[in-house]
Amino acid sequence: MRNRSLRPLTPPDWLVRSLKPQPAPVPWAAVARAAIAMSLPLAIGTAAGKPSYGALAAMGALSGVIGDTADAYRMRILNIAVPQLFGALGVTLGALVFGHGWAAVGAVTLVALVSGMMSTIGAVASVSGLLLLLNSVIGAGLPLPGQWWLAPALMTGGGLLVLALALLAWPLRGGVPERAAVAATYRSVAALLEAAGTGDGSADRHAAYDKARADVTASLNQAYDLVLARRARDHGRSPDLVRLIAELNAITPVVEAAPAAHQYGEKLPPELAAAMRRLAEAVARGERAAPGDHAARGERPATDAYVDLGLPDELPRPHGAAARAVHHALRHAADTLADPDPLTVIHAEDRLGRPAALRVRARRATRNVVLSGASWRYGLRLALCIGIAQSLVSLIDVPRSYWVALTITFVLKPDFGSVFSRAVMRAIGTAAGLVVAAADSWWPPPSSPPWTAAGGTCPSCWSSPPSSPRSPRAATATRRPPSRRSSCSSPTSSTTRASGSSSRASSTASSAAPSR
Repeated sequence: MRNRSLRPLTPPDWLVRSLKPQPAPVPWAAVARAAIAMSLPLAIGTAAGKPSYGALAAMGALSGVIGDTADAYRMRILNIAVPQLFGALGVTLGALVFGHGWAAVGAVTLVALVSGMMSTIGAVASVSGLLLLLNSVIGAGLPLPGQWWLAPALMTGGGLLVLALALLAWPLRGGVPERAAVAATYRSVAALLEAAGTGDGSADRHAAYDKARADVTASLNQAYDLVLARRARDHGRSPDLVRLIAELNAITPVVEAAPAAHQYGEKLPPELAAAMRRLAEAVARGERAAPGDHAARGERPATDAYVDLGLPDELPRPHGAAARAVHHALRHAADTLADPDPLTVIHAEDRLGRPAALRVRARRATRNVVLSGASWRYGLRLALCIGIAQSLVSLIDVPRSYWVALTITFVLKPDFGSVFSRAVMRAIGTAAGLVVAAADSWWPPPSSPPWTAAGGTCPSCWSSPPSSPRSPRAATATRRPPSRRSSCSSPTSSTTRASGSSSRASSTASSAAPSR
């Protein structure tokens, strides 16, 4: 009876799965780029006496950090540069309707519809739509400093700073991300071979194998995406790319043979996984043959390169048909990798294909978006939520009302993950940010030096004082809206408003964090 009474208190499985953190390696290089790109503009703007300009550039850098997710350098250009263009367009549109009341509500709602529909095209289009809507909300809700073109230019410059940092090592590491992705695929297949057929038949055995199989699928997708994306932008045939795609294709029979061994509960010989790891090392180093083999020195035909991996010509009889199938597939992968004559691979049929012209691809994407029920569904849902939020803040004076629409934009992204879990993490991050902001507001700001208060001053240079909250309703009042010119150059006004604005600045930084 006691256990039955406590059972309703157990959270459902879908909730646990949604909120459970997924283990993933920390991209320390991207972390360093984000820290430099977001802090450097603030430091320069503060030192130059224009903290609002530095804050705008830092916001553009934040937009670039959102798209800094690719490993290949060519993909980094697309993932960072293209969304910056849409972000600049968004802040320009928002600035043009700033202070126009219900016209601003309609404009932002229309932008939300376009943003939601274009997000269904692909990953780059999704980030572009996100920045289009985010920056349009910012432009429509805040009096940005300077001329209409200054804010888009500063934000684009911040994003290009992230791109420049992301491309610094390209001359020295060209082709390394693609090769590393293929090597990672070989290592994940080695882990799959180790997990196949092991255990006592319990659920733990299947769980370990399922995890290894999911890792193989993810690594294969990543490797094919990187290699094909680079191939699509290279003119003519590239021997290195054709060889990489051949190595990826050669591993497919191994992946197909491993499930049979697991299904029959047949534990594979450890030599198979060890040979696969040696192949991964050869791929990572860009070698044409397995490390230390005799085929590379001409002492044995390349077709016998599998012997140098520790693989026999045939497996002993106790091993079943599944293990022999894996063994033969490994021999094929070793022969493909160790072939000393690149013409054997390069002159093979090139099945990578060439992409259609940009005009054709744009026309196809537009037709798919316009005729797709899923794109209309997501676009209308996002536009409805943004429209309701903007209408409410136009009827009810809410300080910093633009954060309502920004929160919806961050959370309502199904392609970024579970909307429910993102909403929960957003609430937790906001609460944590409020705690930090409260401590920051309680600490008395020093009267000098001025740069210590500038970090919290920048956002207040754009927003109106608490007595005059920015909302479409306030913009339609008889009072004249505040000037678009910033008063950040005045040290007196910056210091007096620092305590009131630092709370919002800290809350902004902390609440934006979980949205990634």
